[in-house]
Amino acid sequence: MNRNGTQIMSEILNLALEPVSTSTLLRSANLPHPRLKLFINRLTNAGLLVHINKDYIITDNGRILLAEWKQFHNMASSFGLEL
Repeated sequence: MNRNGTQIMSEILNLALEPVSTSTLLRSANLPHPRLKLFINRLTNAGLLVHINKDYIITDNGRILLAEWKQFHNMASSFGLEL
């Protein structure tokens, strides 16, 4: 199954709950570097992810969005919908 952009962004945010390097994100998110950079740029520009030293970490707003996304995903799944 292919992942959509929202799924990939939520996965990156989830990985960044603790400081995470670009190489770890590449492996864990299973994305080519140019595509990962696109998502990282979107998330950092939105204020959901920050780059500190050589690592990325989720912001407070990113944590809020991730929690809301998980809640919405769980609700949709309870109705048999796959996001």
